[in-house]
Order: sequence, then structure tokens, then C-alpha cells
Amino acid sequence: MAGRLGLCGRVLYDILMYNLQSNPDSPPSLLLECDHTAVPSLIKLLKMYKIRKKVDICSVADEYTVWALLPGTSDPPVFVSDTGLSVIDPRLPDLGNRVVLKSGTNLVFDCVEGTSEDYHTHRYQLGVGEGVNDLPTGNCTPLECNLAFLNGVSFDKGCYVGQELTARTHHTGVIRKRLMPVTLDRPASLEAGSTLTNEKGKNVGKFRHAQGVHGIALVRLAHSQEKLYCKQDSGEEVGLKAETPKWWPQDPQQA
Repeated sequence: MAGRLGLCGRVLYDILMYNLQSNPDSPPSLLLECDHTAVPSLIKLLKMYKIRKKVDICSVADEYTVWALLPGTSDPPVFVSDTGLSVIDPRLPDLGNRVVLKSGTNLVFDCVEGTSEDYHTHRYQLGVGEGVNDLPTGNCTPLECNLAFLNGVSFDKGCYVGQELTARTHHTGVIRKRLMPVTLDRPASLEAGSTLTNEKGKNVGKFRHAQGVHGIALVRLAHSQEKLYCKQDSGEEVGLKAETPKWWPQDPQQA
């Protein structure tokens, strides 16, 4: 996994990277998976940094299909071939396998086909943000959206855009808010970016998105165990409960 940061160290795009080089004799080839709405702007941004390098950057959105194989009773195979690849999701094993196949290739795994809603519900229950709905462009740092816990940040890497804030926060700072899974009292239409409050009316976070009663929100850790509330457009309040994911380290305030 990777994150494309802006100059201020905030996440522009979250990206999954795959090595498509099936044998040592074939030319190097990387496939980047991102939110489909971000493809044009991401390509434009990458080409700005291409300079004089002999690198071809183009959209292959019509050439591949992406599948998420959620964990089941058996482990699907891991492979890279001329028709695509299957890998354990690089963010978190609990997300299952990520399968990228050339369009027209049949999915030959022993599985039951679900819906995108099934995938998002599973992801929200785990507390994993993805795409511009959960990670609005330029609105949160990579540590706040848990990229360091999801193999998306290397603190040993050399200079990169947005490094200063990320490294400084990691070495000297404390993360006061993080993306967390939330459970709504009932299905509700909540606007992304709506303010979360506690029983005292204090601003303690921002709602991001939900599928049914399962969602994700940016929550201040000091208030994450309190009863949370978010207002609908009608003014009616909906109760929410944040949960600490089991895959987090023991002290989530540290980067």
C-alpha cells in the first residue's frame, strides 16, 4: 500500500501497488489501484514528476477488473501471471485477497459472488478507510488514517513529498485523532464531513461514510469511548459508538 501526499503532508490519494513483472526477462511494470474518480488527477500528478524518465503512465481502467475475496474457509491461491494476479491484501490480512484480472478473464475461485456493499460493510467493520469518500483529498494525515498500521508508511525511506510532517509527528508527536469504525444506532442519511459531538456537545470528530449501520469516522481518541452523536439534515440526532480495531497496536496514540 502507499499514499500520495501533498506538500503539506496530507493524503491526496490512497493507492494499492502491484508488481506485474511475472518473470525476470519481462520489462518492469507496476499497476496502481486507486479510487476510480481519482484516476485522471493522479495520472496528471504522476506525469508532473516524470521529468525525463522513460516511463509510460496511462490509465488501464478498461483493461482490468478488481475483485476482493473476503476471508472464508479456505485460502485462495497467490499468483502473478499474464492474465492478472492474486495477492493477500497488502493492507490487512483480514481484508482477504485482492484479485486483479484482465477484463474478460473468468474468476476461477471457489467462492460466492457478493456485492460491493458486502465489501464496504466488511471494510467498515474492520475500520479500514479507502478512497476519496473515507479519505477526502487533503483532509487528513497518513498517520490519522492509519496508513502506518496498514503498510502504507515507511519511516526508513528517504526524502518524499510530505515527509517532514509525517516524520516529525512520528518521532516527536502524538496522534490525537484517527479513523475508527463506528456503529450507528440505526441506518441514517448522514452527510460526509458532519461533526460528531459527545453528550456535552463538544466537537470530537468528523463522520466520513457508512454502509447500513456500519461506518467510519475520524474520532478524537480521548473521546472515542464516549457516546457520540451526529445530526442528520433534518436536525435529528443519530447515536454512534466507536470501536478500537483489534489490529491496532496497544497504544494507538503513538504513530
